[in-house]
Amino acid sequence: MIVVLVDTDTLWRRRVADFMGTLGHDVVELTSAIECRRAAAAETIGAILMEERLPDGIGGELLVDIKRISADIRAVVCTLYPSVAGAVQAMRTGAAWYFAKPAPLPVLAATLLSDRTPSVLPPIDPNPISLPRLEWEHINQVLFSFAGNVSKTARALGIDRRTLQRKLSRFPPP
Repeated sequence: MIVVLVDTDTLWRRRVADFMGTLGHDVVELTSAIECRRAAAAETIGAILMEERLPDGIGGELLVDIKRISADIRAVVCTLYPSVAGAVQAMRTGAAWYFAKPAPLPVLAATLLSDRTPSVLPPIDPNPISLPRLEWEHINQVLFSFAGNVSKTARALGIDRRTLQRKLSRFPPP
C-alpha cells in the first residue's frame, strides 16, 4: 500500500517514513497541499498522514479535495497545533482520526492501516509543552506565514512590534 505523508516538518516526516518503511509500505513524502493533490490524482494511494496546517492551505480543504478524488483513501491528521475545533473539522471532512504531535508511531501506523479507530489510544503526556514554549511556537508560525515581516506579524498578534522583537530575540523556552 502507498502511504503519503504531507508535512513540512522534515524530521517528523522522515521518522514516520522510516517506521512505515520497516512495516513494508511504500511511502511518498510531500511538503504541500498542491503536491498531495497531484499525487492523489496520479497514484493509487491507500492512506494519507497529514499536518493540519500547511504553507499552501488548511488541511481540511485538502482533505475535502482528497475525498472527492477517492473516498477510499484513509486520512489521519497529526498536528503540532491541536485544537477541539480542528479535530471536529477534520472528522467532519473525512479524517479517520486526529492526533497531536508527537504521536506514538505504532498507534499512528495502526490507525493509518486499519479500517477502525485505534483500540489503544496514546497515553496522556506527563510532560506537556509549556505555555511559554507554545507561545513561542505560535509566534514563529505566524511570523513564517507573513514571510518574516515583523510589523505584519505584530499587527496580526495584536502586540507591539518591540514586544514581538524582544520575544523573538530570546532562545526558545523548554
